[in-house]
Amino acid sequence: MKDLKCDTCGNLTYALCDGYAIGDTLLEGILFEIRLTNHGNVLASVQEKDLPYFRSQRIDRAQWEKDMAEHASVTDTLTCPMCEADIDGPGAGESPSLGNA
Repeated sequence: MKDLKCDTCGNLTYALCDGYAIGDTLLEGILFEIRLTNHGNVLASVQEKDLPYFRSQRIDRAQWEKDMAEHASVTDTLTCPMCEADIDGPGAGESPSLGNA
C-alpha cells in the first residue's frame, strides 16, 4: 500500500474523494477524507462540515463511508486537501485482481 503524497505539499495524513464517485448526485460535492492505516487498510470518513447533511437527509453515513473506502482502495486519483491537486490513489499503477479463473 502506498503512502498518500502530493508533489507540491509532500506526505499527507489524508486525501479527499468526492462522493459523486459512489453516490452520484446524492453525494456530489460531499468530500470524504481518505486515510491509509499502518495495516494497509483504507478508511473513509465524512468531513465534519457535511455531517448535518447526512443527518437531515437520514443518509446511512456508515454504509457510504464503507462504500467510499472500497472505492478509494482501487481508485487511481484522489485530491490533495491543501492545494487541491490530483494525487495518486491507492490503486494507481496496479492491475485489478480478478480472482482465480
